[in-house]
Amino acid sequence: MLPDWFDKAVALYNADHSFQSIGKTLGINRKVVSRVLTEQGYAAKYSFKERNGITREFDVWRKYNVNHNYFSFIDDEHKAYWFGFLCADGYVTSTKTSIELALQKSDIGHLKQFLTDLESDLPIHPTKKISNGKEYTGCRVTVNSAQIRNDLIEHGCLPRKSLRLMYPTYEHVPKRLIYPFIRGYIDADGCYYVNTNNNITVEIIGTEHMLRGIIKELNLHTNKIHDLNNDTKLGCYGIMKRINYSGKYASYIINKLYSNATVYLQRKYDKITSVLPSLDKDYRESEDYKSGIKRESGVTTVTRTEGAIKSLNYGDIATA
Repeated sequence: MLPDWFDKAVALYNADHSFQSIGKTLGINRKVVSRVLTEQGYAAKYSFKERNGITREFDVWRKYNVNHNYFSFIDDEHKAYWFGFLCADGYVTSTKTSIELALQKSDIGHLKQFLTDLESDLPIHPTKKISNGKEYTGCRVTVNSAQIRNDLIEHGCLPRKSLRLMYPTYEHVPKRLIYPFIRGYIDADGCYYVNTNNNITVEIIGTEHMLRGIIKELNLHTNKIHDLNNDTKLGCYGIMKRINYSGKYASYIINKLYSNATVYLQRKYDKITSVLPSLDKDYRESEDYKSGIKRESGVTTVTRTEGAIKSLNYGDIATA
């Protein structure tokens, strides 16, 4: 719950008062003002100020732009994709009002796309960690927004979610947007690779509830759900699991998820499209495809044109 002085502090803030000035005016410790406003998305920037005829750079306080209502309703492809991505790889704070998304350095363009969709000018910070003597560089963005955090939690993206994440209901992610959701989830917590039989493989990691939801949604046969690296950490819904599909089934999944997609992790998309044409041919010649067992009503063809995967529009698929 926000303090009773919060609205007055925001009014002063919007009138270009600093946190120190707000605290002095309201009789509140500056650190308390700074903590509360920062948690609500207010941060520092640099601005130019004239002093003694010389232009210098000084700290002034401002609010970074962000669409706090972005996840209030998941009603388009990009929102569904980012919700899936955050469910897999986002960090939702337990005690603060912020979320965080961190990726490897080469995927910084994906973070920029995330901020573009959020209509935000938040900064992206470099990260560095050392594991087994090897240094890894990355990038991270932190979004201070109580509303975004709370909306994500309302939809099922919880703090400490790794071992208790549930597959979303159509109430939170409409059926017509489930494929973008799954694509976002796999982009963050799955992988595509060519196995020893030279077949492309899709591997997905998650809770058993999440994986069974994906299997059911894509109308897949149920492969064995494996424990992840024999991990024995127990959560509310069991230990972390993984599933994988190869060959024609991997091609089927890829075609379903990437048809007419406008948002995806470029690095994984490039890996997929480098091997997809032959897989498409194999799948079109398979009995599963010809019989229509694995196809959803209304989706008829999948072809590859100029490096992009084309199919019918999402609007042609029955909506929930």
